[in-house]
Amino acid sequence: MFVLVPVVLFLFDLVSMILVQTANDALAKHAARAAAETPDPNPPASTPAAQIQATNTATQIVNSFPPSRLASNPSLLVCTYTDDRVNGISQVYVRTRLSCTLPIPIPFSSLSAIDFVAEATEPIVAVLPP
Repeated sequence: MFVLVPVVLFLFDLVSMILVQTANDALAKHAARAAAETPDPNPPASTPAAQIQATNTATQIVNSFPPSRLASNPSLLVCTYTDDRVNGISQVYVRTRLSCTLPIPIPFSSLSAIDFVAEATEPIVAVLPP
């Protein structure tokens, strides 16, 4: 019986970590998809304005993530807009971070939160023909 209690408490932490990582994966995917759908203001060349606009769109998606007791501090680490039509590489790469606050602290450890990082790459779909 005494062995079962720590195992169940660890399972609570494990389930919370799985939920936060799943939410972070979805957040990265949504941010990359939104940034990829942002139209390039100056086609056909990939411009710094397109990079800025894609980053702003991804930042808006990350900032709209609702924090909870488990998942907090969403942040956009990287947003790379690549539109190289000559080589056929038109994509957006996004990396996000989300902190998981453990519901049950681990004994004899200072670990109370874990940061999860997720990456997503989406093809640019808002490229208009010249």
